Amino acid sequence: MHFLAYKESYSLCHDGPEKTQIVVDAQKKFVKNHIGRWVPLFCRMLAKKADSGLFKLVADMTADWMEFETAFLSVTPQPYTETDYRPATFSSPEGQTYECGAQDQGNELTMLLNEVGAQSFMDVKEKDKENEEGRPSGTA
Repeated sequence: MHFLAYKESYSLCHDGPEKTQIVVDAQKKFVKNHIGRWVPLFCRMLAKKADSGLFKLVADMTADWMEFETAFLSVTPQPYTETDYRPATFSSPEGQTYECGAQDQGNELTMLLNEVGAQSFMDVKEKDKENEEGRPSGTA
């Protein structure tokens, strides 16, 4: 959408109303058939998951922007609903299946560290740090 808005601005200054209308029509089509369909659902799910803070504010702002954009361009997209949502899945070469979606599986940082084997490394670092605190500091 940023690219299309840039093209519209450029066209207004350099190309004339006929070419500008082509870009505006492309914006309408892009909003109606693409971002106007999935952005509202994404914003609702993000706001629900974030509950408060920066990501909730960004989700609310983006939802408001999408609502404005559809009204400004006079388009009525058919938005996706939560029943249309299906988490993306893929199979790794090892045959393990991973899911990407709205699953709530606890502390995601801990899960990520466990997946890459970094959690045990972090535990060792913590133990080393505790051992160093009991020792005198410096070298002599």
